[in-house]
Amino acid sequence: MKKNIAVFMIILCATFSLAEEQNYMDMSLEELLNMEISVATKSKMKAEDAPSIVSVITSKEIRNMGAKDIWDILRGVPGLDIVNACETKTYVIGVRGLQGRNKTLFMINNHSVYDYPYQGYNYIIDRIPIANISRIEIIRGPGSAIYGAGAFTGVINIITKDGGEDSSKIAAEAGSFSTYRPNAEFSYNKDDLKIYIYADYYESDGDDQKIESDLAGSDVAPIISAGPLVGQPVFASGTPERMNLEEKSYNLQSKVTYKNFKFNTFLIGRETNNAGVIKLFSDENEQKALNFGMDLKYNMPFNNDDEKLSVRLFYDYQDDDFLYELFPEETAQLHNGYATLFGLPFDQFPSGEGVYGNPKNKGRGMGAEIMFEYNKIKATKLITGLYFEKIKEYDIQHYANSNVTGADLEVDGVTYPFFPYVYFGGMKDISENGNWTTDETLKRTIRAVYMQGSLDLKELLSIGDGAKSLYLTAGIRYDDYDDVGSSTNPRIGIVYSPIEKLYFKLLYGEAFRAPIFTELYTRNNPATIGNPNVDPETIKTFELLIGYNFTKKIKSNITFFKLKVEDVISPVAQSGTAVRLYDNVGTIESKGIEGEIKYIIDKNKYVFFNATYVDIEDTTNLPITGNDTQGDYFPGTAANIYCNMGVNIDFTEKINFNTYLNYIGKRDRSEEKGTDLEQLDQRDSIDDVTLVNMSLSFRNFIKGLEVQLSVFNLFDEDHRDPELEQKLKYDFPNPERTFYTRVSYAF
Repeated sequence: MKKNIAVFMIILCATFSLAEEQNYMDMSLEELLNMEISVATKSKMKAEDAPSIVSVITSKEIRNMGAKDIWDILRGVPGLDIVNACETKTYVIGVRGLQGRNKTLFMINNHSVYDYPYQGYNYIIDRIPIANISRIEIIRGPGSAIYGAGAFTGVINIITKDGGEDSSKIAAEAGSFSTYRPNAEFSYNKDDLKIYIYADYYESDGDDQKIESDLAGSDVAPIISAGPLVGQPVFASGTPERMNLEEKSYNLQSKVTYKNFKFNTFLIGRETNNAGVIKLFSDENEQKALNFGMDLKYNMPFNNDDEKLSVRLFYDYQDDDFLYELFPEETAQLHNGYATLFGLPFDQFPSGEGVYGNPKNKGRGMGAEIMFEYNKIKATKLITGLYFEKIKEYDIQHYANSNVTGADLEVDGVTYPFFPYVYFGGMKDISENGNWTTDETLKRTIRAVYMQGSLDLKELLSIGDGAKSLYLTAGIRYDDYDDVGSSTNPRIGIVYSPIEKLYFKLLYGEAFRAPIFTELYTRNNPATIGNPNVDPETIKTFELLIGYNFTKKIKSNITFFKLKVEDVISPVAQSGTAVRLYDNVGTIESKGIEGEIKYIIDKNKYVFFNATYVDIEDTTNLPITGNDTQGDYFPGTAANIYCNMGVNIDFTEKINFNTYLNYIGKRDRSEEKGTDLEQLDQRDSIDDVTLVNMSLSFRNFIKGLEVQLSVFNLFDEDHRDPELEQKLKYDFPNPERTFYTRVSYAF
């Protein structure tokens, strides 16, 4: 730990103090500092004065880096750690050491994108198009004071292009693993009407990850203890060559603005496969997801700019159909008259048939938000808002070809035991008495009210010398959930700039995360079940930012943060059973430093560097061995240090070169401090890794034509993400060196 701190401090000293939040490439530094953003307060405000730690990524940066997807972009943001989750073939985002799909709020044009059973960002996030992005505004830190429960560790708002902002285009993208993505953009702007439409289709064979050992070959895999097969593994797995990681998706997005109306829609469909949901190799896993969202906003006109009233109506629809091959046919087949699965007779399964579960559900959400902004009081900006949403998860169904519920189950008048697995004779609807939730319909109603005030203290108190600017922002939001109770979350921020080049932000905020439907209502599951008595998680965060702009072309900042999460929700093993029950188990604390520096040579020549140091401790006191429990220890889910460095150079107006380096420090396993207890996870630590991406663009050799060639993981590094259940002996491998090409024509 001391070595890591020393390395980090050397990095900080080498760069002195490190980079302001925004990256608008077409502007001078002076223009950047005056740029207004909305993600921090729901109202336009200069980034330097905003009461949050904010990063902004522009379309030009995205275009230059040659990113394939949203995760390539977010890896470059300080404080963010992107981890691949193999069982669902998606990514989990960590903010300052805290990971989870339901801890960060994702939005498209201020419209939440989440999954109804999980209430975290949806699987479709992986396939959100990036060609249509105007900018991405990111908050690192709690945002519940204005956004509610989803904004626990951060907010990511993807803002798409407006009509007339860019040219209409057609494009084709292709890359490794037989990946291709044709897409088209239509852009129109005349008088008061702006129209932007984007459409694409994506298809890929999937990265050929080489998982050397799955659950069947892990150190925690059980061995048959009795019978003719004593000493043999309980599980058998498929072979790596048979893994099916194919994926298909499509997007249709639109943005229409007419006078004071703005109407946004998105439709994203995705079909994907994974290596095995319980981490046994299998080849017949299929996740189908369809998501539709629309958002209508009306800004009521006033005679002056001192009063603003907006009304927003929104609607979401989701349809999920997931087929999981829990145990592949290799596990289900006979071996010397016995099954390899639990060593019990298993002769009912036909050849080539695995053990399948097929959960399905639909989701619907609708609501409204009214926000009023009042600026008539001297040096004061006031915002108040009302929020209402109804969420419904319905048509919850479960199909299976054997009893996968963890208890005896009656199907067609016959009672089937959980062990051994007995073939139903095909896929059967077990929704009536074996559904995966407590009810076929789950509902939630959310009501909220929020207020926020910003005071320009320099103007209000007539402060002259000693303050270029001085702002105080305070806000509070009250949320009421009809199923889990209410929560009140405040925040306060002081932003002070004594001189032109120097500024400070001192911030405090609280947030909460309401238990999701799976944590509350999951049942008929042999591994984990829900608990309707789970309380919301809460977080308190302190932040101090020091920013310094050395020159008009060199800007920097450094942020110190400390946070504490209480009532952490986690599955807990139940005495005398293998089933785990969701419960509130304790606290997690994290503290660290984020630093950035950026040198803007001109609008298309720039160099940046950022680094993050995180020290995270888990005090949940879950059992380890016997009556011994965890003390404070590093959970092993996040690296202590991660850094990013990038260079962009346009050699001419027609040739652009971009290189980006991502360093991820060593990921240690969870280990006790100050006791004689063994490590909870006996596997070797994951080594640090440096990933290098490069992109070369050729623009307008033929007017309107752009060709971009990109390579990812240039030096073919072995890059692994932590698998936390010890079921993959060598953790989860990410793709080796890959290539990507984009050809576009603007007209």
